[in-house]
Amino acid sequence: MSGTQINQQRQAVVVSGTVKYTITTTCTARGTLQDTGIFLLSIPTATDPKDDAFERVIEIADVDTYFNDRDVAIAAGAIYWRSSAVTITYTDVETANAAWKEFNSRINSLVNAYDAFLTEFDTVPSGDVINFPTVDESAKAALKAAYAATVPLVTAAQDALTTHQAECTQLEADLATNETQLQQATADAAAWVNTQAVLTSILAVDTALNASLTTNNAAVRSANASSSATDPEKANLESYLVSNDAMLVQFTAQNTALSALISGTVTPQMSTLNARVVSLTQAKNAIYVNLNKCHIESSKLSAAATTAVANREAALAAVIAVCPDFTP
Repeated sequence: MSGTQINQQRQAVVVSGTVKYTITTTCTARGTLQDTGIFLLSIPTATDPKDDAFERVIEIADVDTYFNDRDVAIAAGAIYWRSSAVTITYTDVETANAAWKEFNSRINSLVNAYDAFLTEFDTVPSGDVINFPTVDESAKAALKAAYAATVPLVTAAQDALTTHQAECTQLEADLATNETQLQQATADAAAWVNTQAVLTSILAVDTALNASLTTNNAAVRSANASSSATDPEKANLESYLVSNDAMLVQFTAQNTALSALISGTVTPQMSTLNARVVSLTQAKNAIYVNLNKCHIESSKLSAAATTAVANREAALAAVIAVCPDFTP
């Protein structure tokens, strides 16, 4: 954008009892123009600036034709000069309203024309060096458009690759977490298998021992009953057997509790841990499959990004070949 700016004040005023409509326009920023003197005024009375009359908004050639300082213009014998401000008065609002719109349109046309003059027509004082054959402007425009079309494709391809690589990185992190959990679950399951084996072995020994002691107690009681021992001796021996019976009851209760522990706690926990090992193994296999797919897709996206960059560079080279001063 050129940056040319104006300040415009539109007011209704009363002059000698009559309503007038004034438009005061001041160019406050030249932008790409050479200066702010964009209004051509005539000088009917050199000694009275108030008599200066607005002629028109300047044209490009007027910049080098008319001075932008009134005193300098008068000293040079000129009857026109370029001013940065002008006030125009109208007698009716309809004409004034149409006038300011047309006035601004002409300023806009001047700025556009001057921008086009600077960018497309004007040359340095020494002139342009043109090598022939030249490339048609439409062909240049087509090459530039082709290059411009490749730029978003590169961005899209690189963004897609970056996003997908982040997904692969997340899968790798998930796999590492899974392997840690699987190792722990496998170790826990093995420990519980060992615990079950030890407790089951103990229960088997204790159960057999309990049965053997029960049989022995019964045999001793039978032998005692048929022995030739005195009644006090038999009573004494029976007291030991009764004590043994009480301990065998406790022994049986402990074996029952141990059996309940194995069946109610150890075996279910083993089943839970084994199921977790199976679940984590299945999850690990699924992650491996997805990670492999992710790496394959990343390779494809990387190739696509490389191709997009190559296409962009080729399109840029084609533009620079005909427009050496082209800036991407």
